[in-house]
Order: sequence, then structure tokens, then C-alpha cells
Amino acid sequence: MRIWLRDGPHCKGCAKLIDITPGTPDPFELDHTVPLWRGGKDADHNRQCLCPDCHADKTAREAQERAREP
Repeated sequence: MRIWLRDGPHCKGCAKLIDITPGTPDPFELDHTVPLWRGGKDADHNRQCLCPDCHADKTAREAQERAREP
């Protein structure tokens, strides 16, 4: 909730309105801006709110990047 309050009620990826109410049709995903596997910190400054679509896209891109790394 701290991150949602800090950044406002919009997805950092697409600016879609996102909500924190349980069961909402416009939920959000808490995301690490720099993934933990890339050395990102598990701290508020490395977190952002994304809509489910943007989170899924970012997760897929990161999985492809990670698969290419030795």
C-alpha cells in the first residue's frame, strides 16, 4: 500500500487506473523495478505498481533475459 500511495493510483507501465481494493476489476501487481536476480534490492525504492497486463509482459521479458544469461 505504501508504494501505491507513493506513486498514485496508476500503473507505472501504461498509466491505467489501478485499485488496491480486494476483488477489484482493476487490481495491481507489486513489482521490483530491477529484478532481485539482477541485484535489485527488496526495498521500497525498487518497487512499483503495475497493472496485471504490464506485469505479465515485464515478467516474460525478464524471463527471456534471464534464460540468455550464462
